[in-house]
Amino acid sequence: MSEAAPKIVLLKDFLPLYPIGTIVRLKSGSPLLTITAIHEHHAEVQWFEGQEAKQKIYPIGALKPLRVRKSIHSF
Repeated sequence: MSEAAPKIVLLKDFLPLYPIGTIVRLKSGSPLLTITAIHEHHAEVQWFEGQEAKQKIYPIGALKPLRVRKSIHSF
């Protein structure tokens, strides 16, 4: 009888898909949103409308990360 191989657990299995501070948008379109908390399969986000801060919780699957172009110049 063969023994089952042990399950390998990777560090990425414990890290959220989007770390706190990640800038995202809704896949359907939205202003820039900042991840402020992760709740299992949902992310709490914050954004500003004028000077008023707004907050909402969305399913992680509804979000996409903002693609940031890296500059070749460092200051």
